[in-house]
Amino acid sequence: MVFKIALILKEHFREKINSYMPNKPDDVVFDFFPYTTIQEIQDVFLSIKDQYDGFYVSGLIPLQAIKIIGEQSKDAIIAHSSVNVENVYQALLHHIVTAGIENVNLSRVGMDFLDDEKTLEELIREEKFAQAAYTYEKRWTSLQTVDEIEQEELRVQDFYVKQYQEGKLDIIITYYYSVLERLRDKDISCYYVYRGEWAFWNSIEELKKSIFIKKFNQNRSAVIHINTDNARGLYRDNYEQFRHQLMSTVLQFNQQYLNKAIFKSSYDAMELYMDYETMNLLTDGFHSCPLFTFLSKSMDFHGSVGYGIGDNIYQARLNAINASHFGRNMMRDSMGSFLLDQNEALTFLSAGSSSGSGSLFKISADAVSEIADKVKLSSETVVRIAEVLLSLNTEEITSQDLINSLGVSLRSANKFLSNLEKGGYASVCGQKRNGIKGRPVNIYRVNFDLNPS
Repeated sequence: MVFKIALILKEHFREKINSYMPNKPDDVVFDFFPYTTIQEIQDVFLSIKDQYDGFYVSGLIPLQAIKIIGEQSKDAIIAHSSVNVENVYQALLHHIVTAGIENVNLSRVGMDFLDDEKTLEELIREEKFAQAAYTYEKRWTSLQTVDEIEQEELRVQDFYVKQYQEGKLDIIITYYYSVLERLRDKDISCYYVYRGEWAFWNSIEELKKSIFIKKFNQNRSAVIHINTDNARGLYRDNYEQFRHQLMSTVLQFNQQYLNKAIFKSSYDAMELYMDYETMNLLTDGFHSCPLFTFLSKSMDFHGSVGYGIGDNIYQARLNAINASHFGRNMMRDSMGSFLLDQNEALTFLSAGSSSGSGSLFKISADAVSEIADKVKLSSETVVRIAEVLLSLNTEEITSQDLINSLGVSLRSANKFLSNLEKGGYASVCGQKRNGIKGRPVNIYRVNFDLNPS
């Protein structure tokens, strides 16, 4: 497998990386793309994003510049030179050795993550050096526009200039080449922290692993299973007519998606075979189930749709069947569908086709069974309660919430919550009154450890 990696770098960094190329692995192909401004970083990335498996950038500025592009960059695999304490130490040691300095005043060393509050000496004594570097790097993730990034870089430059003018610094060690350029004609030692050769190759190896995993996932098998068990009892003598109409509708749906799936039909079910990437696009990033909506709008559909992903077709098909059984047993055709992936994680897909619409949760199928066994409720009931929690965006619910959302009786709602409490998955955290004269009801905090995504 050959990995195509784009190196989006300023010219000075490009020259440094070029010196590492004699040790380039045979399975990597590099192309260099220079830039001078932050806007150029974005322009370069957008022009080549579909041509490369991964990207390498010099540091926090280009990384954040690409991240803030949004949807067009969210799946990109990017490595960068992070703020690494060891690299900073190495640069400082290199300066001490090459300059022949026996005694360095650490209070007069400037680094990007230092400010007026703390010196390098204080951070080392307090063992907060690494923490300061981490906090500084995290600050960049809050910047959401090119202007904000440019202003932050300018702030760093101005800070160093001010420190120099006030005579507070002897050495500057920085990840910003613009600082070197700004202080080039000043009487102060200024060092740019390059990624060392072996650190660079380690980053490339990690990049290759991420690319391989992404490609492996994209090539996984995926199956959609349309279960019609319930329809046979409903239609009886007209079942064949229903089945033919369903087949025609599913084929029409597949045509809308350029016939990317292979269609297979049996007496009780229909299936669409595809790869992971096709299902990802079809479900809008595993958020929605447009097929369910399409069937409901096009015909009187009574059945369930299940999505399965697996390392092979057999596992994907089995997961899709099990996911469709979850939907069938819920007996709520309008709610959406389920996906069971290769790790046995059960994901709820909302009915619809727009990105981000509806609720979404992911929970291990084994966890569902474990909870159900402990609280003496069905797996379907556990999933339905989990769905209520996600739809209300809270961990705290009352019996009235379950009545309103699930359409169950007060007795059933109280039983569900009581069983969850006895099983250790819920606890009373307060009370509230329904109406002015209503009796107060318990508020339960439920802890299913859902993993929204």
